[in-house]
Amino acid sequence: TAPAAPAAGEGRLLVRCKGLPFSATAASVASFFEPLDIVAGGVHLQLNADGVPNGECYVEFASSEALAAGLQRNRQVMGHRYVAVQRVDGAEAERLAAAGSLGAPPAPAPATLAALPSSKEPLSSPPSASASSAARAAASASSAALATAAA
Repeated sequence: TAPAAPAAGEGRLLVRCKGLPFSATAASVASFFEPLDIVAGGVHLQLNADGVPNGECYVEFASSEALAAGLQRNRQVMGHRYVAVQRVDGAEAERLAAAGSLGAPPAPAPATLAALPSSKEPLSSPPSASASSAARAAASASSAALATAAA
């Protein structure tokens, strides 16, 4: 199994791939770099504003040796396109991680039970007896008015 990625951008062994076929998937990118070790979930396809792959991705390697070998794939062909493979430095990796480009940002902490309403408190008060009798009286009057108009 592949090792997990570090939480922050610092220390990540990343490359940027440009010029990917628009049909590229995480699996096809991983195949492009076989047999190199990529961390679990380490292929981060970039999407345009419409949510469609834009021909770029970031790949996170499990070791500096795999990173060095991955950089040797620069200008090799994937499908019918030449792929540019470039090293991502620590500062850019931090920026990418903060922007959520390297996967989903961390989920917010779950709400505590103290923040949830108590089950003992009613969500709404039941209608009062006088309101129910007033509604019945209005319906009865309305029915009487319809009967008189029909006659």
